[in-house]
Amino acid sequence: MKELKEGMYVRCPVDLEDQENPRKFILGQIINIDKTISEASVFFHDFENGRKYFRNIPKSKNYDFEKIERCKIIRGSKVLLKKNEKGKIIYQINKDQNGFYKYYIQVEDDSDKKNQSIIAVNEKKIKVQFTLGDSEPLKQLINYEFHNPIWYKNRKQVSNAFQSINNSAFGLKFY
Repeated sequence: MKELKEGMYVRCPVDLEDQENPRKFILGQIINIDKTISEASVFFHDFENGRKYFRNIPKSKNYDFEKIERCKIIRGSKVLLKKNEKGKIIYQINKDQNGFYKYYIQVEDDSDKKNQSIIAVNEKKIKVQFTLGDSEPLKQLINYEFHNPIWYKNRKQVSNAFQSINNSAFGLKFY
């Protein structure tokens, strides 16, 4: 079972065309965990008004643990800290003892550009735009996310047909 906790950022599918094999994902922050049914409530921060361009993005959604995966945040991302302080991620630190990612954040001070501080912050204490997930390319490649959707759907149909034939009574053998 995945070790997910409130405040962690996860990569969530939002593909309306093919929900079994999604190809569209966004970054969300877990706001509630229900371990009895293995479900997480995820909130998608949008302080840059991205929903006006991506109209099908919900404000929050419940996901089974199997549908979501832990995700880092892209370096250089703008973040909101507590008290509406703004900052920018400059580097990701390893996970802490509780499994949360930590980031070095350069806090922006509008009044004094020379006096900007750098702090280490736990991911649960920051808000990040839903478009800024740092996906692992190997996982994307394994899931055919880089392929043209037409190629993927056609390959999937042929693969399913051959699997059905091979599982039939006499199967299909190539010599």
